[in-house]
Amino acid sequence: MQNLENTVFNFLRKHCKTGANYGIGYSGGGDSKALLHLLIKISKKVNINLHVLHVDHSWREESKKQADLLQEEIEALGLGFYRHTLKKIDGNSNLEDLARKERLSFFSLVKQKLGLNGIFLAHHGDDLAETVLKRTFEGAQLENLSGMKQVSSYQSVVFFRPLLNITKKELKSFLKKNNLFSIDDPTNYDHKFLRARMRGDLFPLIEKSFGKSIKSNLIKLSERSDLLDSYLDEKLKDISLEPIKGPFGHFYEFYKLSNLHSLEKRYVLNKIFKKEVQVTSDSLLMDVLETLDSKMANKTFFYKNKAIISDRGILFFTYKEESYKKNSSSAICESKFLKDIKIGWRFFWQGELHCPVPSKSVDIKEFKDLNLLDQRKLLNKWERQKVPAFIRRKAPILCQNGKIIQDLLDSKLMFNEPSVSFFEWKIII
Repeated sequence: MQNLENTVFNFLRKHCKTGANYGIGYSGGGDSKALLHLLIKISKKVNINLHVLHVDHSWREESKKQADLLQEEIEALGLGFYRHTLKKIDGNSNLEDLARKERLSFFSLVKQKLGLNGIFLAHHGDDLAETVLKRTFEGAQLENLSGMKQVSSYQSVVFFRPLLNITKKELKSFLKKNNLFSIDDPTNYDHKFLRARMRGDLFPLIEKSFGKSIKSNLIKLSERSDLLDSYLDEKLKDISLEPIKGPFGHFYEFYKLSNLHSLEKRYVLNKIFKKEVQVTSDSLLMDVLETLDSKMANKTFFYKNKAIISDRGILFFTYKEESYKKNSSSAICESKFLKDIKIGWRFFWQGELHCPVPSKSVDIKEFKDLNLLDQRKLLNKWERQKVPAFIRRKAPILCQNGKIIQDLLDSKLMFNEPSVSFFEWKIII
C-alpha cells in the first residue's frame, strides 16, 4: 500500500506546482474514489488545491440522485464540486464518443474558470492494457499503440494519469483497507459498450486460451511504443513542414521529405493529420502516404469537413464549401501604385495576386467564359506546368481585345510590353 502512495507522491512532486489549482474527474466509482483519497492525503505534502469535477451522463434513472450524493460527499470533505449533466441520448451507436467529447468540453470550461494547471484522471494499468489491445486490433501505428500517457494534453487542458502503473487489484485493496465505498455503475457491465465487452468477455477468453495473464505484457508493449514515439519525436524535431495557408485551406510540400525513411515520413504525416483533422484514420493515413510517395496527381480523399488532396507530392487540406467568389475583389490601378509581382498558383492559393498589365483596358474573365480553343490551350499548359488540377478553373484570367494576355496561374509574365497599370485581386476573409 505504501508503494501505491509513493507512486502518486512522486508523480505529484515531479509534475505539479506548489500552491496551484488542479481538478480531478470524479465519477464516484472505485478508481476515481481511490485516486481522490490518495490525492487528498498527498496534496497536503506537496501543497496543491483540489477541485472535483463530475459529469452526469444521464444514462441511468438514478444518476441524478447519485450526483446529488456525490456533491454532499465532496462538500463534506471541504472541496469544491463542479457538475455537468448531459442530455439523454437514446439509440446512438457513438454514445461513448459523444460523451467523451462532452466531458472534454466541460473540463475545458472549468479549467478556464478556475485557472486549473491540470486535471487528474483515474485511468490505471488495466485500462491501459485494454487500450493497447484495442489499438492493436484497430491496426494503429506502432508509435501510437499506448494511447494513454501519464501526462497529455487536449487543446488547452493538461491531463495527469498517475495510476497507469497501478493495477485494478491494488486500487481495490486500497479502498478495502481505508473502508471506502464506491458506486458500482452497471453501465461498466453493459455489453453495448465495447469496454464492457473487452473486460467481461475478451480478456478472460484470451487469458484462458493463452494460459496466462496478458495485461502486464500489454503494458510493456505500451512502454515500448512510447519509447519509439519519443525517439522519433527527438530525431525529427528539426524537420519542419509549415503549412502554406490561404482562403482555400492549407498545403504542405511533402515532397521535401523524400530523403526520410518511410517510417519517419509516416510519423511526420501523422502529426500533420492530427493538427489538421484532430483524429487520424490509420487506413486513410497510409493511403495518402502512398499517393504522396508515388507523386500521384490529383488524388482526393474526404474526411470530416475537409477534402484532402494529394497532388504530385503536395498535400492539400481544403474546405468543401468555397465562397471565394463572393469574397474576392479585383481592380485595375495606375502604375504608380505598382506592388511586387505576385502571380502563379501558389499566390492564388494564398488569396492575393498582383500583375502588371499593358493598359487599363483589360477584361477580367473566368475560365468558363473563354472559347473552347483557349480553354484547351490553358488546360494543356497547366498540365505541363503541374498546376494542381482542382484549382485550374478557379483563377481570374486577363484578356484584351478577345485574347488572353495573362494566365494568373502561370508564374511568368506572358507579355513584354511596358506596363502602365497593374491588376490586383484579393480574397477578403
